[in-house]
Amino acid sequence: MKKLFYFAAVVLMCACSNGKTQENQTPDSTKVDTTKVDTTKVDTIKQEVVEAPALDTEDVIKKRVKEIYASPNEKTACTRSFKALIDKTREIDERLVGEIGFLDHDILTQAQDDITIKSIKISDITATTATAKIKTNWETLTVKLVKEDGVWKIDNVNDERKLMTEYIKYKSNN
Repeated sequence: MKKLFYFAAVVLMCACSNGKTQENQTPDSTKVDTTKVDTTKVDTIKQEVVEAPALDTEDVIKKRVKEIYASPNEKTACTRSFKALIDKTREIDERLVGEIGFLDHDILTQAQDDITIKSIKISDITATTATAKIKTNWETLTVKLVKEDGVWKIDNVNDERKLMTEYIKYKSNN
């Protein structure tokens, strides 16, 4: 008899709740109230496909590296931020009297003389970054490239960015 009374009470509570939940209960997320769905608009919704930008091939980037090193020019070959760092380093070097400054070599070739490229290997390609390993007659250069304004530009050579930053900081404090 107790069980029957308990069962009747539960059924009565469910019937009286009329589908509403109490504050301490969470609604069943699998239930959908179909009376609130506007089916006329469902047919007109179109899904847009957003395509990721196509990656440049190794050959495209290698061609750009060859263009840069055919006639190295930091004004056109470097990213704005790398060029600004070079300019700041050069500004400090110009104030030195009787000292050899940081930029006693070409920043792009890492040499004081012309270089000959023996090979170029491109790796770590993303939509906006890549790395080039350039074997020259002097050494191997590790060149970080960034696609800036749609053009591949040099953003670092053999970690010169870090070295120039440390140099600027040191010279600014002394």
